Amino acid sequence: MVLTSNNNKVTVTYEIYRSTNSKKGFTKIAEVEDDSYINANLTYGTTYYYKVRVCNTVNCSKYSNVASLKTMPKKVEDFAVSSIGTNNVKLAWTK
Repeated sequence: MVLTSNNNKVTVTYEIYRSTNSKKGFTKIAEVEDDSYINANLTYGTTYYYKVRVCNTVNCSKYSNVASLKTMPKKVEDFAVSSIGTNNVKLAWTK
């Protein structure tokens, strides 16, 4: 948590928390001074839940509402089509 007074400028810190459960298990993943954050290196197909609060050297605000997002699954790889008859084709790919 940071609060600085430098030439009449006050800086606060936003604490970002994440969980894979909407009700519990939130862990602080970052402290930023900006109003956005990119959370990289997530697991495909997982729903992540986030909440944020603002802090200074004295105390912190209540947590924000919980927001969530499910990451997109990996793309299909090694997709191939092969003929197995006059009216049939075989589709195959890597999961």
